[in-house]
Amino acid sequence: MNLDISTLLLLLGTLCFLVGITLLWVWRTTRQEVGLFWWGISFLVRAPAFPLIMARGYIPDWISIDVAVGFLMLGLGTGWYGSRGFSGRPMYVPVALAPLAIWLFASQVPALHDDTSNRMLLISGLTAIYSSAVAIEFWRCANDGAFLRRGLAILFAINGGLHAVRGIYSLVSDLPYDIMNAGNGFAASMYFPSVILMIGALLGVALHNDRTMRALRQEAEFDSLTNVLTRKAVFTLADREISRVQQDGGFIALLLFDLDHFKTINDSHGHQAGDMVLLRFCETIGGRLRKSDLFGRIGGEEFVAMLPDVDGPTACRIADELRRAVDELSIVRAGQVIPVSVSIGVACARGGVAALDALMQEADEALYGAKQQGRNQVQLGGLAPAFAAHS
Repeated sequence: MNLDISTLLLLLGTLCFLVGITLLWVWRTTRQEVGLFWWGISFLVRAPAFPLIMARGYIPDWISIDVAVGFLMLGLGTGWYGSRGFSGRPMYVPVALAPLAIWLFASQVPALHDDTSNRMLLISGLTAIYSSAVAIEFWRCANDGAFLRRGLAILFAINGGLHAVRGIYSLVSDLPYDIMNAGNGFAASMYFPSVILMIGALLGVALHNDRTMRALRQEAEFDSLTNVLTRKAVFTLADREISRVQQDGGFIALLLFDLDHFKTINDSHGHQAGDMVLLRFCETIGGRLRKSDLFGRIGGEEFVAMLPDVDGPTACRIADELRRAVDELSIVRAGQVIPVSVSIGVACARGGVAALDALMQEADEALYGAKQQGRNQVQLGGLAPAFAAHS
């Protein structure tokens, strides 16, 4: 079976145009993934090269060769530029323009410009180098969407290898002036890398969507100021933890925090100072809890922590250690020291009697008692304060 190169070129030009438009349309929905934008541009830049190559013999060579290859080289560099954007790494314009610059220089050398095999060797070599560079970018930066990034890295590594093979094929073959008659081997060397490139574009969109979903989950599950769990997220996870405790019969403790005199801090020092206090408070508490503990913001200056497998006395001891750590915070704003303290209500349950609503109500009553006793205290259940300030 003979592969018709002209049909293949027409298909490639059409696909590049459609993929480029699609990538830009997807990018336009969020305008955040700069890599996706430049990938779209790289496909659109390549699209006109294929019909120009098809027209060789009907239009001047400087258009069907010089301009067409220039489009391909510009698209090649732009694709690498986009991959750097995907990885969040510095994007160097000179490196992106290097393939085009090399081609503009090479096109002035008759041995490279006028000989189809030498010209194809140069094009394939540059493509192999830049595809390998893209593969390296995705492989070493697989910090999010690791599966998709690894897939992209492997695809571009294969693409680089196929172009290297095409370069060798061009070197050992005497390619004709009109590549429409170059034969099935050359046609296959164009077809398979192009398919890989299209798959890579789809994976790029998938990576963008994965990042978008991660960002949405981050926004839904984590407080935008303090980066601790939101009310909904912490209660959802707390329900799961309580279900586990109900089955295995272990202890679970709930700590309810309320920053003392927080409104006064905002009124006296400004809301930026209040935000600073919230951040430092969350850093202090979060840094002292276990990975298995839950910690989230449930109101303006109200926070909750759930401690699995912790009984009442231990929970009170932990709560007082946290209270002391907050009391020792040194926060200075505009030359003024901002005093910070926290009142903590503690509730504890075991096994089948554990219920989130009951724990919250008991901790809330304990917190109210700590406030009534003068603040900066820890109280367990409806009992007398377990620990007080400066105790």
